[in-house]
Amino acid sequence: MFYENFVRLAVRKGLSPSAAAEEMGYPRSTLSRWKAGSVPRRATLQKIADYFGVTVKELEDEEVDVENVDDVRQALRERPDLRTLFTVATGVPASAIYKAIAMIEEYKENQ
Repeated sequence: MFYENFVRLAVRKGLSPSAAAEEMGYPRSTLSRWKAGSVPRRATLQKIADYFGVTVKELEDEEVDVENVDDVRQALRERPDLRTLFTVATGVPASAIYKAIAMIEEYKENQ
């Protein structure tokens, strides 16, 4: 769940997951480990939480509240490259939206 929360927070900030990781000084290989299910150490979690202005608990939490889903939908509205995803996002679980965004960002970065 950490990676999905990371993606959600990056999108909320208007960044791709890799752009957010790079701004914090983490290479793509680290992001790949997180995507594969690795969870950062406590000090790294705190650094990431500070960067996004959230608590460590929010990074680790498995529950996504409605307010956060609204943030993602707002971010999708504001990004023309993801507008199509917004049109199909209504009624879709937030975790599916975050996974789709992460997949799109990864695809764009590998082109």
